[in-house]
Amino acid sequence: MKPEKKEFSEQYELVETDDFLPGIISDIKYDLTHKMNYKGQEKVGPAVKIKFLLDGYKSPHFSKWLSFNYHEKSNLYKNYLAVLVDKAEPYMDFDLDSLKGLKVKVLWAQKTTDDGKIFQYPETVRPMDGKISGNHAAEEDDHEEEQIPF
Repeated sequence: MKPEKKEFSEQYELVETDDFLPGIISDIKYDLTHKMNYKGQEKVGPAVKIKFLLDGYKSPHFSKWLSFNYHEKSNLYKNYLAVLVDKAEPYMDFDLDSLKGLKVKVLWAQKTTDDGKIFQYPETVRPMDGKISGNHAAEEDDHEEEQIPF
């Protein structure tokens, strides 16, 4: 027995790239042993991919695979946490799944490969209704200082 043959389109559903598109972060995919190329070297480590449901589009759209760490120079931190989480700090104690359901507006960029394939990815992500609250040590320390009566 053979599986049913499925038709695949050569190109994914393309989105507008000249304006912010509203949508939500619907899911986050995790891969603890993802292979990535960085400056010509293959590295294996934890990575995440963010899934967006955009208003007016039928297919979900995704970010690139991002190294799963909160280092101040990481794309995950700079492009997502710093702009979506209130009082974000590098290496903060924050559950990434807290971004699920967050209303965002996304500006997409587009690249065409030498063989003519078009790739789109989020260039800029901003919250629609303000940043979400972060849960990390700095907030707890500030709160404790406020309670000390002097």
